[in-house]
Amino acid sequence: MNPLDSRAMSIRRGPRGDVASDLDTVLREQPFAPRLELRAIEPLAEDEAHSGMAFRVATGDGQRYKLRICGSARRARELERLLGALPDVFPRVVARRARHLLIEWVEGERLDDRKELRPHAELLGRLVAEVHCMGGPPGPLRRLRAAWLALRLRRGFRAQLRALGRRGVVDVDTAARARAAFRIWVRRHGTPISLDLWDTHKANFMLEPGGRLRYVDEEGLAYTLKGMGFAKLLAKPGVRYRQPKRLAEWEAFRAGYAQVADADLLTPDYLDYVRLVELVRSIHSKVRLERRLDKVGDEARELREFLAEVKPAEGSSDPPGALPRRFGAS
Repeated sequence: MNPLDSRAMSIRRGPRGDVASDLDTVLREQPFAPRLELRAIEPLAEDEAHSGMAFRVATGDGQRYKLRICGSARRARELERLLGALPDVFPRVVARRARHLLIEWVEGERLDDRKELRPHAELLGRLVAEVHCMGGPPGPLRRLRAAWLALRLRRGFRAQLRALGRRGVVDVDTAARARAAFRIWVRRHGTPISLDLWDTHKANFMLEPGGRLRYVDEEGLAYTLKGMGFAKLLAKPGVRYRQPKRLAEWEAFRAGYAQVADADLLTPDYLDYVRLVELVRSIHSKVRLERRLDKVGDEARELREFLAEVKPAEGSSDPPGALPRRFGAS
């Protein structure tokens, strides 16, 4: 789900009965006929589709596809355009009708342990760089839209902190530290908006029988703060740089990224920036949607520890690829 798409957010919060009614309508009206006739629709498991808006469908000829119900017809068109332009690591759209997308079904084994991602670190770096090369929002008003998204993200971050403070999830000191760090990083790095893989959770990657890695959560493509996906790709930032093995993984990712795009952005200072934004977004999303609340305490503690360790200084930043002393640099 696009974190900036309020329409998608409202659908996610809607009752399951509304979804069931929508699916009945799909089966009755057969939006992809005469090319394809849908015979059966079943929801994906929650760990495969957190939004609740992706389904496995079977057609009259026995083929299987994924049905994605987007928040709007505009979002469906956008995803179709993006998936058509990206490498075939991403699934392909087979058909579109209104806000419904019929997407290639990817067979394989989902990654059930984050360590399985690490041998593919260089490939993942290239994958993220390919997405970043798509740039910001398209169209004649792209600069205006990017500026609007940047403003919305900055205001949204502050509003999320206030909401978490009112609910007692984040204490006053942690919220003050987060605001101060965010203000410094915004001055230093701006709010660059780009197409990104914002959801790089391990369950969104599939290993096909031949060993090829695929990214199967097409809804994870979103225009947001560039690099949001870095925040949870391989390991927590506080862990990534302390151990030689983690450093080797990160260097492999960065090397893969550099094969496609300029990797100067990938400094530890910038990674701290996107990690802060992602942590606050993640906690707020769980609390607001009342889903996976068992994870909120752990993430709130991680936020406190992260802010206690990270102290961005005004007017200074790490050179490209450098490791700050708090991460064990000599």
